[in-house]
Amino acid sequence: MLLHGEKDTDVPFEQSVMMAGELERNGVAHEFIHDPEWRHSFGHHSHGDTSFRRVYDRVLAFLATHVN
Repeated sequence: MLLHGEKDTDVPFEQSVMMAGELERNGVAHEFIHDPEWRHSFGHHSHGDTSFRRVYDRVLAFLATHVN
């Protein structure tokens, strides 16, 4: 599971793009969620932004499927 903001100034967004490509190339189950407005930390976003609840739900679903 990769989560990355395209406005991240701490970790280059391209790093996650490359990692997702390698995971895909090697047949590793993964999900890459990104958003053009996200920065490095979810803590910098408005509590009224419901998109993060949807992302957390996707993370939980991914973990339930792929982690024993």
